[in-house]
Amino acid sequence: MTEPATSKPNRHFEVYRTLSEQHPDNLWGQVGASLRAVGNRAEQLVNTIASGIGLRAGDVLLDLGCGNGVLTDLVFSRCAGGLGVDVTESLIATAQNRFARHDRRYMLSDLCRYLAIETSPEQFTKSLCEGSFQYLWPEDARKTLELLCMRFTNVSAIFLGALPDRDKLSVFFGDRPVPDGFPDTPESHIGIWRSAAEVVQLGEETGWHVEICPCVPWEAAFRFDAVLRR
Repeated sequence: MTEPATSKPNRHFEVYRTLSEQHPDNLWGQVGASLRAVGNRAEQLVNTIASGIGLRAGDVLLDLGCGNGVLTDLVFSRCAGGLGVDVTESLIATAQNRFARHDRRYMLSDLCRYLAIETSPEQFTKSLCEGSFQYLWPEDARKTLELLCMRFTNVSAIFLGALPDRDKLSVFFGDRPVPDGFPDTPESHIGIWRSAAEVVQLGEETGWHVEICPCVPWEAAFRFDAVLRR
């Protein structure tokens, strides 16, 4: 039997491992999202996700790149639970210790490998990848969407959140020059920058219809969301 393909390693995830070990009680900070914990921003983000994919009480959610589960748990509270998957051991350990329940599970796995070997893919009806898709290497990003389309046949919608907008690089850098190769590597602290047109093309090539949506306000200056539907 052929061994399922695994994602290409990304040194960026070492940052999250370090954050989780140095700040065990700062759950939002561990996943580089401290601003989401200010005021009602976490609730706004969950509302944006739930509205985008039409999340309902009976849905079973698959969260790819779930980190420590701090956001995933809030989204699970809007549906029938599901599974969060992440490749960073310390983050998954936090998710399992703090948020796991009988209907809210967390798994340590490479994303492409998990998608290739899940034995009951039909259980999931919606999927989420918030702030993580840009850290996949291009071949892994394509494979992720292909496997979701081919194997997870009951997933009717995917939320790709906080994608860096290549058309707004100048907003991010201002008068500073863009470093060579910066927009094209998932190992930068922002990940790969794609234009809306590139995301639409990638989705269509892997079997999805793509709707480009505005991010939550505090991320909208140089990011956008995408909702993929069959």
